[in-house]
Amino acid sequence: MGLSAINSWKTYSLKGEYREAKKRASGELRNYAKDKNVMKFDDAKKTVRFQTELLIPTKQSSRPRIMLLLSNPHPHSIQQGMFLSPNRQKRENPFWSVMKEAGWFELPEQVRSPDVLRDLFNQC
Repeated sequence: MGLSAINSWKTYSLKGEYREAKKRASGELRNYAKDKNVMKFDDAKKTVRFQTELLIPTKQSSRPRIMLLLSNPHPHSIQQGMFLSPNRQKRENPFWSVMKEAGWFELPEQVRSPDVLRDLFNQC
């Protein structure tokens, strides 16, 4: 699976906290911690490198800009290549319908897969 331009890698040095952070990540994130497309621990450098998501539309319009403050993306969203992706039961995240109803952006009526959403926002 190809990863989107929305995903980017961040690296943090953990130094003395490295061992505990790696242990906790394995316990908290379970299978996601094993996915090298989600996060990577470097034992030699004592760093963790993980994917996060950033969406900054480049197209400007006459509408006022809004800033959306979201938490760090769930590893499931990272694996799908788009934040606020459908959950494991394939149910759409309610964020998309709420924002559409508020009139902030137009969304297609068909199933809004991570690929459809990513392509839509990369055109903005």
